[in-house]
Amino acid sequence: MFKNYFFLISILLTTFSLSAQNFSGEIVYKIEYVAKNEAFNLDSLKQARSINKSVYLITDGYYRSINYEDQKEIYDYTYNFNDNKRYRSSPSYPVTSVYDAGEVEENEKQLTIVKDSTLQILGYSCYLVRELDPEDDEKVNHLSFYTDSLKVNYTKFSKHETANWNKTLAQLDGALPLKFVNEYEEYIKINTAIKVTPKELKPEDFNYPEENTLVIPFHALDEPADRLPFTSGTINCFKRYMRKNKKLVKKYGEKVYLRFVLMADGSIKHLDALGEDQEPLNDLGIEIFNECGFKFTTGKKDGKPVNVLMGLPLRFKL
Repeated sequence: MFKNYFFLISILLTTFSLSAQNFSGEIVYKIEYVAKNEAFNLDSLKQARSINKSVYLITDGYYRSINYEDQKEIYDYTYNFNDNKRYRSSPSYPVTSVYDAGEVEENEKQLTIVKDSTLQILGYSCYLVRELDPEDDEKVNHLSFYTDSLKVNYTKFSKHETANWNKTLAQLDGALPLKFVNEYEEYIKINTAIKVTPKELKPEDFNYPEENTLVIPFHALDEPADRLPFTSGTINCFKRYMRKNKKLVKKYGEKVYLRFVLMADGSIKHLDALGEDQEPLNDLGIEIFNECGFKFTTGKKDGKPVNVLMGLPLRFKL
């Protein structure tokens, strides 16, 4: 009887030990940019630098990376191992882009693991991992600091080929990073964990907004969507608008960038303009688009028409 109790206790301890290795919870990173020399103007990175915090939710088979400008959510990526897809969404636009995480990277990254190079982050002992991409034209120096105290079951991400993440996780036995240092030619980007919160996460914590329109990224199309050549009617319509709005164009500029979804059936949804501080010019661009008969060919994936996120610059030359 004593042997049976001992056997049962051994199983319970082993099970607890294995489950304790699998982290489920939230990691918050602060993001900083540092110029490598005084001559480099960090304001040239304004759009990228607006993201100064990232909240990372992860559990076995799922992750979500939410990127913030101060307290405002800008965009997030979600991964679901069941369909092996990554979903990119933004609260400011009702569209979710769908990426195939099974797309194999052309160049496999090489890792150098330095276990005896340790750094303490939030009380966790971390070791250095240097990442090298032989085909990286920017010659970026990628350094990361991983901890064996926070791990996920890497087999749940075995199909995640994007960024060679499945292979990286397998090599590191599921360890998670608490710091990234990406050194570019003129500046350094640093992501450092400032808070780790273990918590139970459920599959519904990784859902994208159901009301959003799903689109296929342009680079993933087998046959790209495209604008058809302007007809004489479209050109004449454009000219009429230009003659009526010369003063507006002189005041606000000559260019509008339109964004919209070209649906699989050829219809247009979610049309808007991205120019800042030029609302009247944006409205003019949208009106021209709606009234002047712009036509497009739909994009295709696996031989079938699909929804595609499109951009269209309109230039108003007086």
